[in-house]
Amino acid sequence: MAGPEQTEPETSSRSERSARFDALLTSLVRVAFVAVGLLCAGLGLAYLLTTITTVAAYGDTKDYLASGYLTEGLHPNRGVVYPQLVHLWTKALALAPTGLHALQVLLLWAALTAFVRRAVVWASGSRACGWTRAGALGALTLATSPLLMHHAVAIMPDALATTWVLVVAMALVDGLRGSASGWRDRRTTFLLVAGLGTAFVRNEHAYVALGLAAIGALLFAFLETGSAARRDVLLRALAFCACVFVSMQVNRAVQRAYPRSDDASLPQMLAVNRIAYGALPSIEPHLAPATRQLFPDVEEMNEHPHKFPFRVRRLLESHPREDVEAAVDDVLDTSIRYDWHGFSTRYYRDWISHVVPDLSYPHSIPDGRPRKGESYWTFSRTAEHGGERLVRSWMFAGQAFVWVLLASAVVGAQRRRWTLSPELVLGSVVAIVLFATLYATVTPSFNPRYALPAAALGHATLVALAVLALTPARSHA
Repeated sequence: MAGPEQTEPETSSRSERSARFDALLTSLVRVAFVAVGLLCAGLGLAYLLTTITTVAAYGDTKDYLASGYLTEGLHPNRGVVYPQLVHLWTKALALAPTGLHALQVLLLWAALTAFVRRAVVWASGSRACGWTRAGALGALTLATSPLLMHHAVAIMPDALATTWVLVVAMALVDGLRGSASGWRDRRTTFLLVAGLGTAFVRNEHAYVALGLAAIGALLFAFLETGSAARRDVLLRALAFCACVFVSMQVNRAVQRAYPRSDDASLPQMLAVNRIAYGALPSIEPHLAPATRQLFPDVEEMNEHPHKFPFRVRRLLESHPREDVEAAVDDVLDTSIRYDWHGFSTRYYRDWISHVVPDLSYPHSIPDGRPRKGESYWTFSRTAEHGGERLVRSWMFAGQAFVWVLLASAVVGAQRRRWTLSPELVLGSVVAIVLFATLYATVTPSFNPRYALPAAALGHATLVALAVLALTPARSHA
């Protein structure tokens, strides 16, 4: 009889200590969230104010601002909307495209605001987030991600494409999950409009949208209880896919042949770029003599992902096509036979980098001073007008803030402030995985530009989860 009476105080004491520790941990994470968030957001705002009137000197900036780019041809993966927008905007203003910068920033901020607001609902199941609070969180998301903010003020299609990715993710989740409300509602209109605009900015995003729609249809149809509801989910997904297909066809119909697409006519070039890049020096001794004669400078070609395709393009201009194809095939076959483990390691590393770009991007530019690579190019363009000291401090603070967000999400999961709902899985996790798989497969190495959709989806989701974890429920109403 005495045993249970003696253990009750001990159990109560352990519960009190656990509660105090939990409260202390939450307070520490909340303080870190506020302190690091304000520091990082302040640096991001300083960068925005410094660069809003400038144009980052990317190689294709002059092409976007020149009308010749609209008549000589577009790259197959570049949509028609963005160059036209830039052209019309600059013609209307007859000034530097500061207004376009502001428009891009506002559009991306609006999409992040709406996504954070929806993510709060998806993760909590009931708690709502007012538009004022969501707007502040959207601004926080944008200002604390150097990747997002930099590309929002650059004359490139990536910021606009990322904005539309957020729109598509919200439209698919709400449109497919809300099938019981019928077809004549705003969700259906939102879903179909999102599908029609998918391929107009970056054509490859359409393939991710199709995959996301297929997975969403299977997921939500499985969760529905009646056959009519399941059929409605599948029909909505098919209608969305039809709209995406129409946008792809319209996009291709209005594009002309890209004047520098000779190497794209070699079907094996995609595989060679992905598999052979990074392995050329190690496989050189195993290449056929004829291949080594066509590619004598493998060390130089291995310095940058674009050098091998450029070399192939020059060879196609001066050598028989059959000889070039045989050499490219030899490079591919030799890479598979002698460097399969190395390729697997590089692919896994690049895939992880595209999943968590806000963490991987700073590490892809060791000490901030490499002289090659896509990450260095992005860093150098970011620091060109913002200043290297400001940008490096901002990147360090942004990386620290991501870790604070992750800690906040863990605290919220332990306290059951949020759950990994099907809506959150589809709208964030599955979308990030699809984008990471796409770009880790088709690009030779990690490219921060292509990781923007994952950065936006992941960063906005973590901000939403942190808010759920660190604020009381009544403050979200």
